[in-house]
Amino acid sequence: MNHEANRARLASFFCGRIDWVVDLDVGIFFSVLGFARDGCAVVIFRYGELKLAMTVLDAGFKRGIVMLRFLKCFIFLIAAFTSFVWVPRSLAAGQGKSLTVAAAADMTFALKEIAAGFEHETGVKVVVSYGSTGLLAGQIRNGAPFDVFLAADASVVRALASDGFIIPGSVMPYATGVIVLAAHSGAKKAINGLKDLLSPEIRWVALANPDHAPYGRAGKEALVSAGVWEAVKDKVVYGENVSQALKFVQTGDADAGIIAFSVVQSSALSVIGIEPGLYRPIEQAAGILTTSKEEAAAREFLKYLAGDESAGILKKYGFGKGAVPGPGR
Repeated sequence: MNHEANRARLASFFCGRIDWVVDLDVGIFFSVLGFARDGCAVVIFRYGELKLAMTVLDAGFKRGIVMLRFLKCFIFLIAAFTSFVWVPRSLAAGQGKSLTVAAAADMTFALKEIAAGFEHETGVKVVVSYGSTGLLAGQIRNGAPFDVFLAADASVVRALASDGFIIPGSVMPYATGVIVLAAHSGAKKAINGLKDLLSPEIRWVALANPDHAPYGRAGKEALVSAGVWEAVKDKVVYGENVSQALKFVQTGDADAGIIAFSVVQSSALSVIGIEPGLYRPIEQAAGILTTSKEEAAAREFLKYLAGDESAGILKKYGFGKGAVPGPGR
């Protein structure tokens, strides 16, 4: 610490009575010790933004020095106890830090819980920007200041790593996505499978844009494999991502839609499983951007994402094989 700055600070607080300053730095809890001209020992406690000054009156010079030494030992003990009981080391290390995460829209509900758990454990705040994998990847290539990318297509993350945008050693798989057929309650035709989309009573079918949304691409593959794509393609209304496609069905603007199972569970729509063999597996992966200024925290986040608690959350929201209701074709 700077002696002159501390003397000036104390002098201002105690109306110029400070003669000299002894510095004490024990972390975020207590920081400055001073001695006044009239022999009073002065201690300033600091906890975050809270500051408290304490004056020990009627201390002669020698007794004042003894008091200073006593207070120094006492403060060290209190600081050690406080950091042990009230502020875990991992939490204290993360205070004031934040991570900016770009995440595929299928992670909207699962990531909210995962991020909350990570914040609680580490103190690092997680700020998430959702979108389609393709559009987010384009933003990253154009310099978007994200720390971590959670994509719905592992090949996109690997390509970014090859091109120098993602740290190669940070790339890791974290989930396998699942698509389902979701139907609005007001649909005039009962929908039990993809073949039912051929009915003239089904006017519109929602799908995330296959050009940049992995779930939209998987949905189109399923329609092609089921032999109905050519007949229904003129009925398809495209959303920017699976969340927007879901809204089309929820509002009744579409009678049905092919949606990520992870986002449709929170709705009141009818959900019909789609045979996994009709589309290529939706392998999802994450990585840390080479431009991240919080690489250490980002690595901790990916470690948490790969842990048992996150795995339970992902399973709850329908990620992984065998997580869907009975398939319909």
